[in-house]
Amino acid sequence: MRGSLIGLLFVRGGALRSIAGRSARMLAASAPLGQDPSELFDTYAPPAELRARLPAGRQPTPLGATKRRGDVHRDGDWHRSVHVWLVDERGALLVQQRSEHKDTFPGLWDVSCAGHVGAGSEPLAAARAELREELGLDVPLDALSAAWVCTLPTASTGATRAGHFLDNEWQDVFVLSLPSDALRAVSLGADEVAAVRTVEAAELLDALERGDAAFVPRQVHYCAVLRAALGI
Repeated sequence: MRGSLIGLLFVRGGALRSIAGRSARMLAASAPLGQDPSELFDTYAPPAELRARLPAGRQPTPLGATKRRGDVHRDGDWHRSVHVWLVDERGALLVQQRSEHKDTFPGLWDVSCAGHVGAGSEPLAAARAELREELGLDVPLDALSAAWVCTLPTASTGATRAGHFLDNEWQDVFVLSLPSDALRAVSLGADEVAAVRTVEAAELLDALERGDAAFVPRQVHYCAVLRAALGI
């Protein structure tokens, strides 16, 4: 059964403040999937250099083939995703705790909002849809377009109860400024997001760069891009 939306107070080093959380504990027999393993993704050529972001105006090279989500994560095919970082007027970032039912990095803290780009879709449309589904935010496409930072490749691997995964993504990164009132009013997607909280930007980047086990791992070049976009 679903837990109710509850307010939490969570402080680490005086800089972490929780906004809201939803119980992520559910009976195993009735637990919903955090994603559809049969969802189709377009596949793309791998990067020439893993740490190099694409120049503005360049797009990943499509291979003209689609595969199921589960197969893509099993085989390590390159596919597209979106990462939307939400920052308030004080420079605090919203982070979300991934559902325990996700097929990659369940239960860890992560980017404000993220999701894959489905077959035939585009990053802007995918980012808008994910913001609505995960956080209940309706953001105009022009605001998202202005918030776009870059497209960069990242690779990660791991294992969950669903099995081993090899996640190779072309990630479109966005940094979107919203007032703190809007961040406090988010409505969590029950099947994908367990909780959210705000984190001071410098503290978050320090945690990512030192490999804090509470967060989804982020590579050095990803952290450098985020630092530059935030001006810290």
